[in-house]
Amino acid sequence: MSLSEADRAKILALATDLPQLWRATTMTAAERKQIVRLLVKEVVLDQRRERGQVWVRIVWQTGAVTEHRLQRQVRAYATPTSSASTNVCGT
Repeated sequence: MSLSEADRAKILALATDLPQLWRATTMTAAERKQIVRLLVKEVVLDQRRERGQVWVRIVWQTGAVTEHRLQRQVRAYATPTSSASTNVCGT
């Protein structure tokens, strides 16, 4: 695929302000997903490495790798007292 200089300049301009592009009211969820697919090759999550933490490994399309640790907001889920008090998958 060959890009014209004008197209290349437009793409580079969008890349310099990705947050603005992401928040654009004209951007659809499908377009946001496509952007993520263009940028990210793989995501690995592991919540067993460290108690209360979620380890995240992102492999970018460029081959770069970033790792992050996030504090889990929920440590355990309360057990409901009756099945009537739960709503699983909209049922």
